[in-house]
Amino acid sequence: MKSSTAVQSLNTDVAKYEEKGLTQEKLLELYEVCRNGIRSCRRNIFKEWVDIGRYCCYIEHYDLWKLESYHSFEQWIADSEYTPGLGRTSTYMAMAIWKLGDRLLNKYNINILDFEDIGKAKMSYLYKFLVIEIKKNRILELLHMGKTLSVSDLKIELEKIEMPLKRFWVTCPFCKKKFDVAKKRRERKYIQLKKKMQIKEE
Repeated sequence: MKSSTAVQSLNTDVAKYEEKGLTQEKLLELYEVCRNGIRSCRRNIFKEWVDIGRYCCYIEHYDLWKLESYHSFEQWIADSEYTPGLGRTSTYMAMAIWKLGDRLLNKYNINILDFEDIGKAKMSYLYKFLVIEIKKNRILELLHMGKTLSVSDLKIELEKIEMPLKRFWVTCPFCKKKFDVAKKRRERKYIQLKKKMQIKEE
């Protein structure tokens, strides 16, 4: 069984290579460690699925996929030799959950692996809420929902939560005015909701 402190190893695992300088030889050694790690992880165990994300993050960050002459990281993922039975979507989600876990640990001292019984499916639903939440008590509340509710009940509860839209400004290249894209999305969402209500009334 892997230790619940595994999330903390994101930087420390690679430190020994960086201290000596990431020479070609050290990159090859790190790549072998990542490949063997991925092969040894079981996809149906949450902690080990997150570890797959960790190893894939190394491979993407250090461009280790280039060592085998792949044209892109996406092409490396598509090679079933390294991610058998996982798929592109699940691989990227594992990477996203790993990065989220690293942020929660460093910023809020919340170890996402302590909530391993949430499982892959429910954590995938929770991710879009956890990644933008900034209040620790709210993050813990969401994780508790994941632990205690079934997948169907969790989906129902999450649908009740209004996703906060971040203000995102873009500048028109012609008139140089700034526009709040999030505001436009909110207006579009309201119009769509209004249409649905009208249809129901008829």
